[in-house]
Amino acid sequence: MKIIKSSGVSFVVVMALLMIVTGPLLVILFRLLRPLFGCDFSAYAMLTDRRIVMLFAGSLFLALCVVVVTLLVAFPLAYLISRYHFRAKGFVMLLILIPFFIPPYLSAVSWLYALGGEGWLGGFLQSYLHWHVSAFSITGFWGTLFVLSFWLYPLMVLFMYHALQIGKPYLDAARLYRNGWPRVRLITVLLAKYGILTGAALIFVLAFTNFSVPGALQYNVFPTEIFAQFGAFYDEQQAAVLSLPNLVIAILISFWIIRYFGRQKRFALTGNKSGLKSLTGAGARGVAVLLFLFFFVVLGFPLISLIHRTGSLPLFIRSFTSTFPQWVNSFLFAMAGAVITTGAALFMVLYSRHRPKTAKVLMAVTLLPLLLSGGLYGIGMIELWNQPFFGGSVYGTPLMVILSYFRFLPVAYLIISVSLVRVPVQYEEAGLLSGRSQQAVFFRIIFPMIKKGVFGALLLTFIFSFSELDTAVLIYPPGMETIPVRIFSLLHYGAHQSVAALSLWQIIVIVVSVPFFLGIFGKKSE
Repeated sequence: MKIIKSSGVSFVVVMALLMIVTGPLLVILFRLLRPLFGCDFSAYAMLTDRRIVMLFAGSLFLALCVVVVTLLVAFPLAYLISRYHFRAKGFVMLLILIPFFIPPYLSAVSWLYALGGEGWLGGFLQSYLHWHVSAFSITGFWGTLFVLSFWLYPLMVLFMYHALQIGKPYLDAARLYRNGWPRVRLITVLLAKYGILTGAALIFVLAFTNFSVPGALQYNVFPTEIFAQFGAFYDEQQAAVLSLPNLVIAILISFWIIRYFGRQKRFALTGNKSGLKSLTGAGARGVAVLLFLFFFVVLGFPLISLIHRTGSLPLFIRSFTSTFPQWVNSFLFAMAGAVITTGAALFMVLYSRHRPKTAKVLMAVTLLPLLLSGGLYGIGMIELWNQPFFGGSVYGTPLMVILSYFRFLPVAYLIISVSLVRVPVQYEEAGLLSGRSQQAVFFRIIFPMIKKGVFGALLLTFIFSFSELDTAVLIYPPGMETIPVRIFSLLHYGAHQSVAALSLWQIIVIVVSVPFFLGIFGKKSE
């Protein structure tokens, strides 16, 4: 029995939210199609330029390599935490996730200070081991591949862990008649493929659209060319034309994710809780050593680089006090964006809860901005809101920055959707049959059961918003610079000590915010 209804006002609100999220894309699409109205194909000639084709091919190759590396790094970690029980497992999982929370450009900067021309690690290798520094330079293709891979591998670990958890009961049964590679190929791979392919698709497009890491490591990629056409040459039409491949990839990947994301669930065994093996003795010690070495490289080296480059405690403190306005801007913008984005996602999830087809369409459409280059989305926002019709009420105001955080709406939408799936619809129907209003049912029954997911969505959108650079560098209002923009500007001016100190501060804020949110909301959500 379905007695849950929604008003026409809800439909209007959802449509308005969709227009805000996808408006910049529609503007870019109009720019792309406008020359065709006059049968003018000359604007597209740039897509056939050999340099542009090579840039596009190079970016595709880089993204594919990132997918391969993340698969190789993530599989043993996901297999370990899905199959075995060991001490400090929760802490290990937190260490696995931290690199994804740290903005990729900060990782690029920290590794630049380790293996760059004057890096401490490069100097150590040259002085004590007599290895030439240029052989370990972090700049260029290999450095970009390294930094992007170790930024995105936690995402692949999550997808693989989920896939392996679902397939574990079948893998245990298969041990009775299959051994070694046949068991892995016929059972593990087949059961996990939808989750792994979905994660691989998302990682591919995130690596393809990123330009802050290649920009910091002096490697030219296709998204950088789009940014240059708009930001350096002020050629809006050419920037729109160059966005065509990114738009096509985003649309294809978006519908790929929506099509295959839910297929993994059909293999799940309801109520099954497979036991975990315990790691003890030499095996536990060996795993502990390997994990220590891995995290020391992934997390320790970058932090040591930033501390070494900062130089002194007074400079570290002064870097914060001298940029206090930028910190305030970043915090207020990010908090406002996280609250509004999470609220919008919650409203859309509730609206589409009993409409499976609508839910798929909403997810596919809201995914598009996340799968676009941040710089490209910023260009679309400028084109959309810098119009006489709006009278300057959006463009050049803090609202412009807050609206740019709607790029992260699918993150909140997905987390809240997963939380709401666990709430039986019968609870909602029983509340309505008892005479309570829909608002009372939501606040008394539904929200208490999903608030952990809501606060988790709020945390992630806050972190992403607080770290956003690709869009903010184009649209921040005069006098309202954010910390990521400040760091990026100082890096190009060569103020490396200040860059290192501010990078350390930003990492501290991000890492501390995770247990802070969990401490405030976690216990109340039990």
